[in-house]
Amino acid sequence: MTLTDVNVTLLDWVAENWYARNTREVSLENQGLYAPRPTLQFPLVIGRNYEGDVTLSKILNHGTDLTIFEKLCVKRAFTFRRSTKRPDAILSTQQGMAILAEQALQAMASGQLQVFNYIFEQMTSLHSELLQFGESIDNVGKPTNYGLVHDDNQNGTVERAWNFSYRRLFEEAVNLIEREPHYFSKLSFVSTRVVPSLFALPSLTGATSTIDYQGYLWYRLNGWWERTAETQRLPHGANQPAILLEPLAGVHFKSLRDFIGGWEALLQYHIRPEIERRELWAEKVKLYPILAEQLSETALYVARAVVSGNRVAAEHWIDAMLRWCGNTLPMSVNQHLYDLNLSQKVVLGPQTITQSWAEVEAKLMSLSDFQKPNFTVTSLFANLVYNMWQDTCFVLSGFLVQWAGLGDAVGATLSLQAAKQLFDRRTVGGEGDDGPDEHFYSRQADFVASFLRRNSIREWALDRSVPGFWRLAEQFDQLTREPMLAGRVYTFAGRTVGATLASDLILGSLRMERQPLDFTSIFERLPQWLTDDSEALHLKDRLSAITADLDAIDVEGLLPVFNFLHQPVQPDAPANEITPEVPLELPRVAPAQAVFTDRLAAFRGLISSLETRIVAYRRERIGDAPISDRKLDDLARKVAGEVFDYDEDTFLGTLFGPVVYSTADLEEVRIQDWTNFPKGVITDPPLDQVAGSDGILVSWAAARVKARALGQLLEQKQAANLDEVRSVANGGELAEVILAAAENLRGRNLTPLILIGSGEVSGWVREWSNASYRPNSVLPAGIVVERPQHRSQNGNTYNLSSIPVFSTGSNLDGVWVLAREAFKRLKITRTSEADIPIKLIFTPDPDDPYHGTMQTRWRQGIDTDASPMVRIPNAVSEQDSGEVDI
Repeated sequence: MTLTDVNVTLLDWVAENWYARNTREVSLENQGLYAPRPTLQFPLVIGRNYEGDVTLSKILNHGTDLTIFEKLCVKRAFTFRRSTKRPDAILSTQQGMAILAEQALQAMASGQLQVFNYIFEQMTSLHSELLQFGESIDNVGKPTNYGLVHDDNQNGTVERAWNFSYRRLFEEAVNLIEREPHYFSKLSFVSTRVVPSLFALPSLTGATSTIDYQGYLWYRLNGWWERTAETQRLPHGANQPAILLEPLAGVHFKSLRDFIGGWEALLQYHIRPEIERRELWAEKVKLYPILAEQLSETALYVARAVVSGNRVAAEHWIDAMLRWCGNTLPMSVNQHLYDLNLSQKVVLGPQTITQSWAEVEAKLMSLSDFQKPNFTVTSLFANLVYNMWQDTCFVLSGFLVQWAGLGDAVGATLSLQAAKQLFDRRTVGGEGDDGPDEHFYSRQADFVASFLRRNSIREWALDRSVPGFWRLAEQFDQLTREPMLAGRVYTFAGRTVGATLASDLILGSLRMERQPLDFTSIFERLPQWLTDDSEALHLKDRLSAITADLDAIDVEGLLPVFNFLHQPVQPDAPANEITPEVPLELPRVAPAQAVFTDRLAAFRGLISSLETRIVAYRRERIGDAPISDRKLDDLARKVAGEVFDYDEDTFLGTLFGPVVYSTADLEEVRIQDWTNFPKGVITDPPLDQVAGSDGILVSWAAARVKARALGQLLEQKQAANLDEVRSVANGGELAEVILAAAENLRGRNLTPLILIGSGEVSGWVREWSNASYRPNSVLPAGIVVERPQHRSQNGNTYNLSSIPVFSTGSNLDGVWVLAREAFKRLKITRTSEADIPIKLIFTPDPDDPYHGTMQTRWRQGIDTDASPMVRIPNAVSEQDSGEVDI
């Protein structure tokens, strides 16, 4: 059965109703953007074939189940039909590619070169035709492609499955490389044959994935090199460059040159003419993701070769990086690469491809030194591509320097040799010239523009189709476990965010202008340069971080790295004459430590001056900005909705039942929720678009409102002398008190429950709940841990001896045992249905224009009963042994 249609209106109605019932309690221990929340998913894909029992919806993170009527609506929303046309078509295209691949393998096995050539041409032609025939327009008028249909076998798309057909050919070509390198050479041109035929497709489907999969062939070659080096007993790694012994060194060199030849032919003979052919901005920027994929893959090949210790591959891939702009951009635009000023270069980053020509032109003209545009569509796109290449080179250089290690022998490491080759634009073939396309870093202004460009882009704000440099940095991170220079910051495993590299400090001080950089123009244009004030806040934080690193930098430890990179190439030792047996060495006369220190100080002054100006800019903007009452009311409405508009499956809903709105003059409650709240979030218009700031405030305030409702009930019961305070010495005594109090309540026909907050005694109860996961754990006598089959969001995740335990998420002191019947009624004041029961009041800080205090106010009343209650405080009795019975 094939899913042929989906009624989105029905699913939208179901999702809205389900979401209204699943506003979950957020505890103080579980704040932030990444807290798990109830999630409703519809995992089906239109056009996909399904058999047997099909799951139409999934509920994650313990959300409530759908009602019977909602389930019926979901079932009606999906339309399945018995149709084998599309699955058969998918299967036949894959079979066609697989048949040709099998025939090519047979030709390779039997050494029939001409037959292989013919089959290879047929295979790439079929691949191109499939993508061209699959091009169509979707139901909203946007270009799409049949190749994007989900493929069950490969757990991806059909067009990726077509690329996968080359896998066995790539593997076999490397296996036969010593006997017959022809196959490897031919397969190095898969992307060169397929990608150009896709330029006529509006969707460009298959171009980036084909480029990406072409790299599998080189990674197989590099794997062969590593195995061969080990066979020849050659130590190799980022700190031990190696070259294979003959005759296999020649085999590797020829295959490497063949692959790079095919890789660069795609740029020179196909992408560059296509850039020239396209005249409109909207058409040119469609090629940007293809260029970004090809460039980032090239940088990754450099990094992979360095990590492997493959010196020949590293040097030649750096050559490819140096030639990349020359191979990509038309020669006629080289003279325009320096026409833009520093401010214009900073804003011309990846996010530009999502903007229209009118938006880009207006933005750059607001930063221009001229009254008329000094750029065209062609020259501006060339500058955009050049900036991408320059930024990629800086990111790559940063990691190469980062992998260099420390010590006097730093110059012998392949990673630093590679970085120096990039800085000095040295090519192993002696083909370098003075063209701007081969020197990414000639003056300090290059680094400053790139640094600001890369660090003013907020990755989370970019569309997934826009290439991001930190995503490339994450791929570099995964390549090696080698010791690195200090300075990289990790927020959680597997992801790097907002990191300052020690290598940035070296790179920033490596080139110095004869005259200090003049930031006057960029200072004057800050309002036009920054698209919003949160961008200024982000950049200010990044500048502050690098300033702090500069203050704490180990100058003596990093001096060898700086000296090696700073030393110019000696005239008597050109790069193309360096032999494998003679590694690059530190110069005999290195700059003194004072030189490095002075340059760091100058760089720090440069960064600090920009930081100071941004701070002044934000102070002026935010200090006098009015507070938006509409924004405060909107936030208050969200807090009230999360606290009071609940059903029976929330914490307060389970205990109190539906809220009662009263016109009586109830007790006013005031809570100072946030003493350092960012003012820019609530100005009119908003000046700080901090990711998730609304959600964090709502969760923060709602948790305290809920805790205050509970606290008022407990205060009333204590004031009426309805509680008994019992101190305990250990977990055993705590269990006895809990069980005795529960039995007392049951004897009065009441339903006992346990409330736990924070502190040591509450921690004992939590330890009991974890006992089932620990071997040889012993619970106190009478305590049995029970977990419900379906965990709800009301705070009751387990029971102790049939007594529900509620984690309140508040600063509740110790453990409380009381009756559910005590929670009779929660009343709040609301004069009419349209009024908001909660009021948020922001008070600016007179000493800090960026922040203030956010206070939550509302009126509430609690009705309770006279049932007994036992409170076990965190203050442990004197005979406490400090032991827990687990």
